[in-house]
Amino acid sequence: FGAHYLSPGGASAEGGEVFFTFTNPGKDPLTVWGRFFHGHGVSPQQRQIEVTVAPGTSEKLRVPVEVTEARDDEPLQLDW
Repeated sequence: FGAHYLSPGGASAEGGEVFFTFTNPGKDPLTVWGRFFHGHGVSPQQRQIEVTVAPGTSEKLRVPVEVTEARDDEPLQLDW
């Protein structure tokens, strides 16, 4: 599992994207389900995610986000 944030205009941008990469090294399909916690500074356009990763592969999931207040002390939180 890995995640990174891309912003088209730097830290002051009004939005951007978070990309999650899920890797399944196992021999069975892996389904990942998650939900984002409420945040005042960053708000994902979808509150829940679900992705199934085939054995021996990786899947990238794109989640657009709205940045209402750029703050370093309030990360985007995902329970998965």
